[in-house]
Order: sequence, then C-alpha cells, then structure tokens
Amino acid sequence: MVGEKENKIQLPGVAETSAQADYEAGFEEYYVREVKPTIDALEVKRLQAINDVGRRLRWAVPMIIAILAVGYLVFPHSLATKSERDNAELLMIGLGIAIAGVGLWVTKPQRDYKMRRQGLLIPKIIRYFGDFSYKAESPLTKDDIRASRIVPCEGIEVELAAEDQIEGNYHGVAVSAAEVSTSAKKSGQKGRQLLFHGLYVMLEFDRKFHGVTVVDGERGQARVYAQAGQLETVSLEDPDFEKAFEVTSTDQVEARFLLSPEFMQRLVELRNVRAGSGLRCSFIDRKLHIAIPSAFGLFEMTGTGKPAGDTDDVKKVLRQMHNILEIVDILKLKDSAQ
Repeated sequence: MVGEKENKIQLPGVAETSAQADYEAGFEEYYVREVKPTIDALEVKRLQAINDVGRRLRWAVPMIIAILAVGYLVFPHSLATKSERDNAELLMIGLGIAIAGVGLWVTKPQRDYKMRRQGLLIPKIIRYFGDFSYKAESPLTKDDIRASRIVPCEGIEVELAAEDQIEGNYHGVAVSAAEVSTSAKKSGQKGRQLLFHGLYVMLEFDRKFHGVTVVDGERGQARVYAQAGQLETVSLEDPDFEKAFEVTSTDQVEARFLLSPEFMQRLVELRNVRAGSGLRCSFIDRKLHIAIPSAFGLFEMTGTGKPAGDTDDVKKVLRQMHNILEIVDILKLKDSAQ
C-alpha cells in the first residue's frame, strides 16, 4: 500500500511545508487516480530497458572488437599513393559508422522507453486541465509558420522542427501549442543558423479578422513585412506600449480596435510575466498567433536514469501546461470568447 507521503507531489527543490501553486490544487488526488497507475507500469518497462541495455552492452564489446579486427586486416599496408590514402579514409569512415551503429543498437531500449514514457504520461497530466490531446510530432508545416508572420522563416534551405503539440479548449477558447524551431543554412559557410526556438501558440476566436496585424516585441520581424510593402506601421496612443512593441497591419482601423488600451496593458503584462522582449503575436483570420522564444524544451522528460515516477518531470509538464493556459487568463481572452 502506498503511503500518503509517497503519493504527495512536491515542487522540485521546495520544502514539503511550502504552499502549492494555485494550479496544483486538486492535482494530488488526480495524480493518484489517473497518473500513478501508468507510472507503476512504466517503472516495470524502465527496469526492463535497463536490463536490455546491459545485455546488449555485453554483446557490443566483442562486436566492436570484431569490427576493429576486420578494419586492421583490410587496412592498406601502405599510404604512399592517393588511391591508398582515399581507401584508408573510406575504411575509417566505414568503421566509425559501424561502431556508431552498435552504439545506437545498444541504447535503443533507452530511447524507446523515453518515447513511450512521454507518449503515455504527458496526455495523462495535461488532461488535468481539461479535454486536451497530445501529439509527439506536430503537423505544423513551414507554410503554416510562415503565414503567421511572427516566426522567422527567411533564408537558404529553411528547416522546421515542430513537436510536443497540445490541443484543447480552455474557458471557451480553442488552444493549440507546440515547440517550434526554424533554422537556415549559412550563406557560404558550413552548418546552420538557428532562427527561432520556443513556444508557438494559436488561440482561435469565433469572429474573423478582416486584416493582418502583427505585434513584434523584437521590432524586427514586423519590419521585414513592412519594408516589403505587405504591412504598414500602426501608430498607437500608448508610448510605453510603442517602446515595447512595433505594430504593423494591413488594416489600420482594425488594428487599433484589436489593440485597445486594456489589451495593450495585458500584452505588456504577458511580456513581463512570461515572454520577455521576444514576444511576438499576430491576428490572422480567426486566430491569435503567439511566439515566445525559449532555450528550453517544452515537455522534455528524462529517460531510464530516474524512476518513472520522478516528480520533477511531472511538475515540469504541469507547470508548462499552466504557463500556456495562463496566456488566455492574462489576456482575458475567455471574456472575448463568451
């Protein structure tokens, strides 16, 4: 029988007597009822994965020795000619690939367990907030991201990585969010340049926006479209807001209607509380798109190194989900949806 103290979900690094955050109220009971049975089953899988890795590791040692022995036997005895040097280089590359393949084979149970843990635990935890779904791989495309006009997608051979997508309804507002990264090839150089990494949120409204309005906290992305003649700069009667954001739009009248004094104050609060100077958002069709730069993963979980019931991971998912939904609360969008 599991004791009360074992069931208690504590914030990492916070004393047991410390007060819980408001969004945690009631989660302990939910955790015991909905999450812990999954964790107990995952702990069995974790121990199996550890045993599988150990067993494969014992096979890996003779396999690597055999690979090196074959390499030694076929290695050119002389490197005098270019052909022999080229053959030697190809052989070294082949040996490296073979050894790396063994390493991937050894650690595959760990990767499989981690993916299984995320796929089972995250949906359980986020449903504490309502009827939300989770996808490890997001269906977002480069065209979707580029159309938002707030995530940088300009450059050579732009690539998009989108994962950890959640979808659901919160206080009458349709919410979709994912971890998004964009990168481009460096001109005339090797390697790639990171353009954006962070949280991408879409909040859907009942009404349709006639134009396109972009609010840019970095004062760069909006200017790209303004300079291209796609959007025009919007002047507002709030000097503090204009210091924090640059606003451009295809419809000056609608932009001023959307960015009421109250909503501008809420955007500044969101910037100060959650997003920092990198906050960007856009009103397009029926959606408010929000991009918040971050150096951290959204729902990243540990692997076999910690027990399946490690509360740090549970708390991280709970906290990140709260942070996403808090955007609706701070901007008071539930009032607009009703």
